[in-house]
Amino acid sequence: MFLANANGSPNYLENLNVKKWRLLKTDEQQNIKTIETIGKPIGKLFDICVGITTLKDEIFFIDGSKQKNGYYLKTTDNGTFEIEKEIVKPVYKISDFRTQDEVECNTRKIICPYNIKNGIAIAIPESISKRNIQNAMLIFFLRKKIF
Repeated sequence: MFLANANGSPNYLENLNVKKWRLLKTDEQQNIKTIETIGKPIGKLFDICVGITTLKDEIFFIDGSKQKNGYYLKTTDNGTFEIEKEIVKPVYKISDFRTQDEVECNTRKIICPYNIKNGIAIAIPESISKRNIQNAMLIFFLRKKIF
């Protein structure tokens, strides 16, 4: 009896996308289609990344507003460390932002001991990292027991 009185909209099989299951009312289906087909797709305008998984955010993330002597400061249970700027990159956690102004004020950074060459991340060789990024490596050493 319930299904006989259901007042839904058709969701035709040929219009369903296995990656985006959307069972919507007819007007909602049209609105979504309009939004997704107007202009250039955002993926063509910007390099969209899914995210970063560090498994130890408390080690890798830095508040870039804390600086001293040309270094970023990272405070851990083992003290405060000066982190070399050449291995720190800006990073954005979208859930932190509600407005464009908040995005522009982002100070979050990530320790990233990689060089990017032709779009490929290459680990900084140990011989260079020992000489040039010793402070950041000290944090990893001190936190070694948690990996």
